[in-house]
Amino acid sequence: MKKPLFNIPITSIFRQKAEALFHKKTPQKDNHDKESVALNPKNEIEILRTELEFLYKELDYHNKEKDKRANELILANTELKYQQGEKQDRAHELDLANTELIFQQGEKKDRADELILANTELKYQQGEKQDRADELDLANTELIFQQGEKKDRADELVIANTELKYQQGEKQDRADELILANTELKFQQREKKDRADELVIVNNQHNHQRNENDRITDALIILNANQTSKKERLSFIIQGSNVGTWEWNITTGETIFNERLANIIGYTLAEISPTNFSTFEKFTHPDDVLQSRELLHKHFRKEILYYKCELRMKHRNGHWVWLLETGAVHKWDEFGKPVLMSGTHQDITERKLAEEKIKESEERFRLMADTAPVLIWMSGADSMCNYFNKSWINFTGRTLAEEIGEGWMKNLHPNDFTNCIEIYNNAIKVQQEFKMEFRLMCANGEYGWLLNHAVPRFENDGTFLGYIGSCVDITISKKLQITLEKYTKDLEISNTELENFAFVASHDLKEPLRMVNSYLRLLEIKLGNQLDEKTSKYIHYASDGANRMKILIDNLLQYSSVSSNKDPFIQLDLNEELNYIQLILKDTIENNNAGLYIHPMPKINANKTLINELFVNILNNALKYRDEKDPIIEVGYKDELDSYVFYIKDNGIGIKEEDFSKIFILFSRLHNKNNYSGTGIGLAQCKKIVEIHKGKIWLESEVGVGSTFYFSIPKLEKFITAN
Repeated sequence: MKKPLFNIPITSIFRQKAEALFHKKTPQKDNHDKESVALNPKNEIEILRTELEFLYKELDYHNKEKDKRANELILANTELKYQQGEKQDRAHELDLANTELIFQQGEKKDRADELILANTELKYQQGEKQDRADELDLANTELIFQQGEKKDRADELVIANTELKYQQGEKQDRADELILANTELKFQQREKKDRADELVIVNNQHNHQRNENDRITDALIILNANQTSKKERLSFIIQGSNVGTWEWNITTGETIFNERLANIIGYTLAEISPTNFSTFEKFTHPDDVLQSRELLHKHFRKEILYYKCELRMKHRNGHWVWLLETGAVHKWDEFGKPVLMSGTHQDITERKLAEEKIKESEERFRLMADTAPVLIWMSGADSMCNYFNKSWINFTGRTLAEEIGEGWMKNLHPNDFTNCIEIYNNAIKVQQEFKMEFRLMCANGEYGWLLNHAVPRFENDGTFLGYIGSCVDITISKKLQITLEKYTKDLEISNTELENFAFVASHDLKEPLRMVNSYLRLLEIKLGNQLDEKTSKYIHYASDGANRMKILIDNLLQYSSVSSNKDPFIQLDLNEELNYIQLILKDTIENNNAGLYIHPMPKINANKTLINELFVNILNNALKYRDEKDPIIEVGYKDELDSYVFYIKDNGIGIKEEDFSKIFILFSRLHNKNNYSGTGIGLAQCKKIVEIHKGKIWLESEVGVGSTFYFSIPKLEKFITAN
């Protein structure tokens, strides 16, 4: 039990006055008016003490309420800090917490107003107490005056006592009366002294109480200023977050909206006032009303912590606006029924439209992926695969659940497993695209070859999301490649044998031809004039045939040497090479009275021997296949995107268009040997040289006008890639 401030007994008169004070009753009169008057200072002090105790209790109660609210604010702030890193839904819960905070601050404001009122009453009571203290001072002064009077009376008694001493003959009764009166006087003096001491103590305690009350008043003023500042800050936060707020008295149906909600749906608050719960449902889409009610009832049954609902509301212009409704009950009655609820409205129309676009995009992607003829997969930042299209599922014959994560690895060929995983992990480390080939078990139990190409996925802020990849079934091409590699190897062996045979055969064939020519000359010398015209003609035919056979063998040997040429590809300045070729062909050019015009040429990466043979063959043909006009030959090039296209243009006899495809075939001749000599190997050799350089050769020609031979040589970067 709390110790009273003053150690003064409470009389029955005080109890009646106290009861009258607290219960607004008129104190009953009794027969103790004299006692009431005599004890009036004490009673007044006791009443003051009781009133102060009551005020202290009320202040203590308000302080506890204030601490409780402060703890709730601390909890709400903690939740706000925790929820700042969350996504949009957590942000909405933060808005709800802010709304609860606003409501609680409103309650605190009401509490603060009550405290200010109590403080005002306290000051008023202090003023009354001051008046009572003045009355006590007056009573104290009267007591002192009375003590002075009593002192005078005591002096008179002393005088009377002296007179009694002189009057020794007085009776004993008179002496006893004087002794009794003296004793009573001393008793009254001690009683008055005690009362004076008590008044001093009461006065000191009263001053202390006034100081305490002043301190509490200052604290309340500071608290009220802080609450006002917090309320302003929260108002700024709500305005800055651009959300609507609402308060709903569930018992009465009264609803309070702020201006923002009305603005979201195209109205002012005055236009939709007065507001109640039916106002809210009036603008809500009919399909969303039932959902909203179900969520509210779940919250009322405390099945969910907060009420949160996405719904549509009719805009003034006729279209629907998406809102996110969040709220919570913050006051319940003694039976657990909701009484007061508050929350926020937030316009999420742009977000919903973006979500619809994303959803449509995802549906289009999945439709495209599922109908694509390639196998498509996706993985997350953790390298785990989270999507496979239908083509993949059909290829493996397994379910999506079996393939998700690392399940797809179970179907990898054992010989490809390590290499495949290593390439994948290395690509993830640097977050770059990659390609690889591997074998994966098909639905029929056999392994099929896949060519996989994957690229990394990133957020707009650069956050790595994983990979998306496509796999092409290359099983057939892989089998063809293996077969082709086998045929290529066999062909290389065969070509090598043919080249060796051609070299040996040409060498062995030249020897008997030399013998034939030698003996024909000897025969012609020995017989001399004995040979008739017919015999000489036969010998000439035989010698000419042997010479042509020798030329043909040399050309065949040269043609076979093109494939066997292993000289390295080097950077060539064609200006220098063509100057050298001009020197080689100088006599032929002068004998034909030809004009050769060479434009500035580029540098290329090529086999020097083969490129020189290419230009020499085409230039020789331009000089050979001429008519009566003096030959005019032009050499130049065109700079294309990834190659150089060279041309050699002449004004010779020209070629028919139907013969364009024949002239590059080995041993193909378009003219009689008596008109134009040749073996039909030169242009076939040119084609082979161009193909070795990864280029193409073709021509344009008109009979009687001339021909232009074109051939392309890839630029340096392109050529290196091709090889």
